[in-house]
Amino acid sequence: WLGAKSEESGGRLRWVVVPPVLSMEKAAEEVEWGLAHGACGVFKRGVEAGGRSASDPLMETICRAFRAPEQRFTRSIESDGSLREVDFNLFAPDGERVKCEVKLMGKGNPESADAVVARGSQVFVASTLSDLNKRQLDERGVHWTELQREHGFLRFAETLRAYDIPFDNIAPEDIEQRINEALEATFGVE
Repeated sequence: WLGAKSEESGGRLRWVVVPPVLSMEKAAEEVEWGLAHGACGVFKRGVEAGGRSASDPLMETICRAFRAPEQRFTRSIESDGSLREVDFNLFAPDGERVKCEVKLMGKGNPESADAVVARGSQVFVASTLSDLNKRQLDERGVHWTELQREHGFLRFAETLRAYDIPFDNIAPEDIEQRINEALEATFGVE
């Protein structure tokens, strides 16, 4: 309905597509349809049906790419369904809960790193980090991973190693295969 009305408005009625995120195939279809029918953007919800946050599949995929044991990581919805205090959890072999904060923002948002301090997180995964953010995180003993650097996710191995979480290193020539395997395990798609 909104697509048809937008076309009738001659560009005066602007709208955005809100695609489902639990199915990448359906999300791609929705975005393509929206672009063909006048959508001016895409709105990504922070939480999808079933209480899955945007960080859940990302972190699950990274952990699975490193072949970390499934019992060593989990999304962060409490068992009683209450809101989570952090974005993701790792679990060391000694049972220590390792709090992970995930921020998928661009550069120029230094306040987002403050969540690490506020929540007592030991791990910070972000799209981009300034040099100042990296120094501050290092000074606080927070393990960080910057995703938008080429092969930046490989730095997550340092985090797994620091907490004695078993994992398999990823050779550069194996990245594509390991990511595809992890995506299939996370989303159930090939």
